[in-house]
Amino acid sequence: MDFEQKVEELSNLAQVISYKKVKISYSHKNLIFLSTVVLLSAALEEYFRCFVDDLFYRFKVGSAPMTALHPNTRTYAILSRQQEAYRTFLFKNMGEIEIMNRLSISRKVLYEILDDNAEYTNHITAKEIVQGKKYPNTRNIKILYNRLGISDIFAVINKKGHKDYRTLIDSFLDIRTTISHASPMSLTILDVRRCLSDINDVVNRLDREMYSHCCKYSGIQYWPQNGSRM
Repeated sequence: MDFEQKVEELSNLAQVISYKKVKISYSHKNLIFLSTVVLLSAALEEYFRCFVDDLFYRFKVGSAPMTALHPNTRTYAILSRQQEAYRTFLFKNMGEIEIMNRLSISRKVLYEILDDNAEYTNHITAKEIVQGKKYPNTRNIKILYNRLGISDIFAVINKKGHKDYRTLIDSFLDIRTTISHASPMSLTILDVRRCLSDINDVVNRLDREMYSHCCKYSGIQYWPQNGSRM
């Protein structure tokens, strides 16, 4: 199921129980409204995971050259694999011999990423790229897209969409956080519709921008055939 289908499913669920003819208490209806917001947040997390996973799958099955992966992606992969070794060397008294073995230039898993003539197989995994940035707040989204080669995703989509998408996400997550960590709040069907519409709009705009970026840098053949899938 793709993200738009999930949004439609949640919208239909919330809409059906909002009707006056549905003979359940407002408390019960509100629980469903609250659950819809929580499920939408989970769907957004899953969107990012699946999108990156699909993209790297296309790189693999398409026998992409390493140059099809943006330099930011390759640089981050090197950084993430080396940082723990350097941290241990600096703060846990790892010996010079051990760290040289870990970072040896003979280790293809580390340095073949730098070879423009190499063919991508599993040199970099989608899990590496998403790690630590799956929760869909604006800071994580900005960092995730920078890892994929777009340095300031919100500056780009705000300009093209003529909206403040950062604020849309922050407002939605404020509701999500209140539901999870504060006193229960009351929502209406209008609140739920707005959340669904705003986040669907955000994902559509992100998809468009990433599509343009992928076609320009990597090639249209590596774009996931079904777009943003879940």
